[in-house]
Amino acid sequence: MSVWICISILTLTWIASLAKLTRRYLDYNASTPLHPCLDRKWPQFAKAFANPSSLHESGRVAREAIESARETIASFISASPEQLVFTSSASEANNQVIQWVFDHHGPDAHVIISGLEHSSIREPVSYIQSQGVQVSIIEPDTQGRICVDDIAAAITDQTRLISVIWANNEIGTIQPIPEILALAQKNNIPFHTDAVQWLGKYEINLQTLDVDFMTLSGHKCYAPKGVGALYAKDPIGLTPFIRGGNHERGLRSGTENTMAIMAFAEVLAHTDPSALEAHIRPLKSQLVDQLSERISDYYLVGNQSHCLYNTLAFGIQGVDAQALAMNMDLLGIDIATGSACSSGATEPAHSIKAIRLPKSQQNEVVRLSLGQFTTAEDIEMSLAALSQSADQIRHA
Repeated sequence: MSVWICISILTLTWIASLAKLTRRYLDYNASTPLHPCLDRKWPQFAKAFANPSSLHESGRVAREAIESARETIASFISASPEQLVFTSSASEANNQVIQWVFDHHGPDAHVIISGLEHSSIREPVSYIQSQGVQVSIIEPDTQGRICVDDIAAAITDQTRLISVIWANNEIGTIQPIPEILALAQKNNIPFHTDAVQWLGKYEINLQTLDVDFMTLSGHKCYAPKGVGALYAKDPIGLTPFIRGGNHERGLRSGTENTMAIMAFAEVLAHTDPSALEAHIRPLKSQLVDQLSERISDYYLVGNQSHCLYNTLAFGIQGVDAQALAMNMDLLGIDIATGSACSSGATEPAHSIKAIRLPKSQQNEVVRLSLGQFTTAEDIEMSLAALSQSADQIRHA
């Protein structure tokens, strides 16, 4: 019994020591902390509590708050307010675009997507494919870039949508969206891009980048979870994905999440992509430079010339990514792996398999993604922890 008491005491001491750790968050591509501009805004947002579809004054206050937010977000991407439809998430918005293809063109349609799309594109596309829609998946090169000529070769007379993610969340590779858009327009094909990882990091001007559809998310740019948006150049032709009401001008049923929408707009009103890049880019350079000094046998994943400035995906030879992430977690540092857990089985993430990384390396990839609150000390401490953890795993 005394042995178990000793073990329990040691365990509690260990847990207590973990609680005192300064957490260092390097997983901004998964979700971001809330922007500080929201700290004093919640009481104001809470005043717009009523149902925005109600006709009384309280309802009108909520409706006015939503429409004001719509104007702010539309202005941030150089769009018109009526071109934005609020959703619960980017995943919902992606589903709505794919459903639009089937609603308008039926099983005779042909759709082109990249092999790096988020599952909220891949799975709806797989569903409409099961209903008869023809699908072409354009695989990237081994660095994660899509070749425009490969898309051109896949176009048919029945192609009704091309959808390519602007920047992949797992390896950070940026796609040649202007060139792909030009190809789509030349062939009179609607074009959609998932801009979730782009919003807030770079400028978006939809007056010059004339896409048909664009997906946006709040919680990837310091706003709350539970709010996203779909930009539709011609919303009149859009069909609702969720039915059962006349919300969002009949394009998305369900009472709007007023406070989250207001917060989304407030954050973008305080977002300066150039300033964010100026803060983060030197930190990524520090990370890359010191990684080579501290860790041997590492390799970078993805196209480093066309990569999000906040994202670094890499592997360490002979070091399992799951074990590395767990060790880092115990040391107070949050990172992501290039693996996805499904039904209790761990397998390489979709993008890792798509770039045809050797199988021996597919379970070694981790991703560090930096953000507004990342500091040089975070990078220094994370590199020390990476080196320590890798050595422990190699010699286990």
